Amino acid sequence: NAELGSNWEEFKVSIGGDIYQFPMTYTEWINNGWESNGEKFTLGSGEIREITCMDDNADYGLLIANFSSEAKTADECHVIGIRYADFWHYSYESEYYIELPAGPRFDMNGSTPSSSMAEIEAIYGEPDVIDDFDYKKIYLGSGNGFIEFGYDDEDGSCKSVLYCCLEAPDGAEVFPSTEYVDTLPQLSSYEAPEATVDRFDSVVSLLGTNYKVPIPVSVLIANGWSFVDEVDTLRPCEQMYTTMSNGDTIMYVYINNYSIHNVGLENLYVDYIYAPIGTEI
Repeated sequence: NAELGSNWEEFKVSIGGDIYQFPMTYTEWINNGWESNGEKFTLGSGEIREITCMDDNADYGLLIANFSSEAKTADECHVIGIRYADFWHYSYESEYYIELPAGPRFDMNGSTPSSSMAEIEAIYGEPDVIDDFDYKKIYLGSGNGFIEFGYDDEDGSCKSVLYCCLEAPDGAEVFPSTEYVDTLPQLSSYEAPEATVDRFDSVVSLLGTNYKVPIPVSVLIANGWSFVDEVDTLRPCEQMYTTMSNGDTIMYVYINNYSIHNVGLENLYVDYIYAPIGTEI
């Protein structure tokens, strides 16, 4: 589709034939017929949150960001990108597809193959980053966004895409920083939760202390947890799998940067915890 442009840094995507330009307001997105679970969330200044949105064909991860200097509800924020994986669609008979600038696409009819990683590299060139697990290839803009592909390293088929624009919208009060940012306001609002009997409440007890996932890394560090391996800064939306310890107790975690800035470990969040069988936490 020529309307999408020829460069992934156009930050345009076609979903079912409708073209979206990031960033756009959350209200504009919803007015295009989407459903989501985002209205109940409040985002701190500079915070990014991924929520689920859906239409009649598939689920998507929607990246929303708050470019205001104050906390805002999701419906006051901007959509800056989208995540899609090839197993999130509902109908194998649909001619529905996602198309990116210059032609890469994800088809949802179960018979037409999506673009391969080789085809994507022929369009966009060599990726800037291949992550440690060697199944993601990431193209980084000059501080204005990125596109990340997950692929099958056996057959080269592309399995997922994360497309994110970090260009500040009109009226922004805070702006994405490519420099290191050492303080994020939303971290100060974290409060330790009470224990409940609801197993879906995201509350976990670690060595006798309750936490609600996602957990600020700074809170874990204050309670005696530390990283086994060195952790440096993470870019916006970047995720890392690593190990934390507290005395003799070990747990494996995914840490995530939920901000529009490059931040260090004290401003990261733990959003997934795995403990080996037999570990007492």
